[in-house]
Amino acid sequence: MHTPQHALQQSMMRREDAPHVGSESTEDGQTIHMLHEEFVYHIAWLRVLEIWFHHAHWSTKGETYYGDHLMFERIYREVSGLIDQLAEKGVAMAGVKVVDTHTFSRLLAEILCSYPSPSRANEPTMIAATGLALVNDYLETLDETYKKVKASGAMTMGLDDLLMSYANKIEGFVYLLKRRVQTSISDQSSISER
Repeated sequence: MHTPQHALQQSMMRREDAPHVGSESTEDGQTIHMLHEEFVYHIAWLRVLEIWFHHAHWSTKGETYYGDHLMFERIYREVSGLIDQLAEKGVAMAGVKVVDTHTFSRLLAEILCSYPSPSRANEPTMIAATGLALVNDYLETLDETYKKVKASGAMTMGLDDLLMSYANKIEGFVYLLKRRVQTSISDQSSISER
């Protein structure tokens, strides 16, 4: 699993990239830097989900084509709607470097390429299973970030609400994808028993 620290180190993120406010204390600077890392990482992750599920939408095939096509479209469109809110909150709390395109490009490539491409799946259930792994990994990362920000004392009511609503949305995707994978496995078991 990816961590914000590892991914940002890989993308050559430096301490001086974090915003600085005139006479901030070291502790405040560390908090801003931590928030910066977390926002960058999560905005990139959401872009990964958006891109991956958009490609799954185009790549789906087989008997479940149309249902999968619509489900993947729902996921990438809903994820797309989450990105702007998180980016704006990140800029407000940690500075404009949160939305640096160079950092995103490196991070996107690293995360996206660590999962199989939907276009390379041999059968449709593998697309849904990979999508399930993606959203589960992101949900775990979101939980870790929530705990980290809360423990640092940097959690605001608005950020708490935003992260909780994202967790709720992602858990909904987990449910849809689990059902899709389980249905396919059940169908295959029924066929082999005949």
